[in-house]
Amino acid sequence: MSASDDVVGDDFLLPPEAFVRRCAACCGLDDVALSNLDVAHLADAIRRGRPRLEILDVMRARRDPTDPRLRRPNIAAFSREFAGNVILDVLLRYAPADEAAFVRFAFGQIVNRPPTSRELLSLDFDLRCGRLDRRAVVDWLLARAQIEGVHVVVSDHTAPDRVDGGGDDRTWIANGQTLDAQGRDRIVFVKQHPGHGWLLSPGFWRQPVETTDDGWAIRPGWLLLGPKLNLAGGEWRLEVDVLQHDDATILIDVVANAGIDVLAKVLFDGPTHCALRFEIAKWHHFVEVRLLKPEEPTEKCWVRIRNLSLVRVG
Repeated sequence: MSASDDVVGDDFLLPPEAFVRRCAACCGLDDVALSNLDVAHLADAIRRGRPRLEILDVMRARRDPTDPRLRRPNIAAFSREFAGNVILDVLLRYAPADEAAFVRFAFGQIVNRPPTSRELLSLDFDLRCGRLDRRAVVDWLLARAQIEGVHVVVSDHTAPDRVDGGGDDRTWIANGQTLDAQGRDRIVFVKQHPGHGWLLSPGFWRQPVETTDDGWAIRPGWLLLGPKLNLAGGEWRLEVDVLQHDDATILIDVVANAGIDVLAKVLFDGPTHCALRFEIAKWHHFVEVRLLKPEEPTEKCWVRIRNLSLVRVG
């Protein structure tokens, strides 16, 4: 009797991951022959409706590729291609009675990998205890995606009066454009995420900075430049939320066509929470936002950028 014949009928009733590991054990596959990532891909394939006999075929193929009973011996055929696009409302409603399943699914959708055992245990426990809600877990995963260099776009079509009352500031993504709660185009350039640091949109140049208790330790000169976007014509608003020394100064402008067209410009002293409105015409290409730090004493050379976003308003 072969090892794979030890898989019995009751094994097909096991949860997906347990079934995959049971098949691997029966086929004599250790953690090297079948990695944790392989296990996650195969378990996810079962959740998405792939027959368990096909999963068993994969185990047999890994043990003996010449087995004549095989139909689909390639594990890669079971791995989901990462789309990088998430509809938030749909994600939040996934497996409403199973927080662990939600965590695994959300990791795959946002971070493009399965959670580690510690991540799964921690988030599942926090969700079941009410310490976190699913929206907070998504925010945490978006922060992880940025840290790990995974680009994902999240569209949020939740009504503005949703129960959690998160409002616009909960609607952001790791790498660029999305829709806010009112259905407007929103592009997040820089956002501070409490407990995780700062998220910076791809395509943005920044000077090397050192993180301190105050924020970023910076030098005089260009602080941020980018990301040279082609935006739809109409009225836009740059939302700025910046902390700095009470007597410090920063220049912010929005330019197009390699800086030839200045769409908005402001020089402000001290902390600011403001919005700049400007028009984008059809001949305005390669729009970028620039922050310039003038020459100032070292004690004034720090900044904490809490939000820098563009919103289309007309």
